[in-house]
Amino acid sequence: MVQCKFAMRGLCRLASLLFFLGLVGAAHAGDKQELFNGRNLDGWDGDPQVWSVEDGAIVGSSVDHKIKANTFLVWKGSEYDNFRLTYKARLEGDNNSGVQYRSTLADPKTWKVIGYQADMHSKPEYTAMLYGEGTGRSIMAERGTKAVLETESSASSVDKAAFEVTPVDLSQWHEYEIIANGNRLIHKLDGKTTIDVTDNHEKALKRGIIALQVHAGQPMTVYFKDINLEILSDKPRD
Repeated sequence: MVQCKFAMRGLCRLASLLFFLGLVGAAHAGDKQELFNGRNLDGWDGDPQVWSVEDGAIVGSSVDHKIKANTFLVWKGSEYDNFRLTYKARLEGDNNSGVQYRSTLADPKTWKVIGYQADMHSKPEYTAMLYGEGTGRSIMAERGTKAVLETESSASSVDKAAFEVTPVDLSQWHEYEIIANGNRLIHKLDGKTTIDVTDNHEKALKRGIIALQVHAGQPMTVYFKDINLEILSDKPRD
């Protein structure tokens, strides 16, 4: 009987491993996937005191649970390189949030994530900008910027007024889009491009995880829903 139990455990672990490998290996150009089922946090991992699901949305809040450092809800399905990610989000409180992509889980115990971030910030020039969370690159491109990044101190071309920059009420639902294809990174807010960056830097990130952020500091609550991923081809778009 004991041997049977151990055998069953082994089969369950094998099944889980095969399922995970299937997720990783099954991604092809044109594949689409919902990352949030609207009911629970299946497929995600984060601090249960921070993250929950309410009324069909993922909720991250530090209102009743003060955090010492930024913390993240990590999508466990796979790592991604070239993709289009769309989602709706809104933010309450005097703070900021964002969505990580092509990122790394630096500390599983504290859910610390580093990598590219599509920012959510009340300052118009920071809304849907490109930020290097924990990478040492900080603000890589403010909203409105089209740029080719080459080194820490230089870029081959920068246009900081390429796109419109207007105030946004983040307490209302807005639709965000992240396109990562080759070295080209594009963010959109409500269908309008906010940044268009070609990252040729030696620290450019090629592949990684997706995660949602609750930022340390002032109490805040962020909401996410309708999170959808589309795999793009390996060939960068023009």
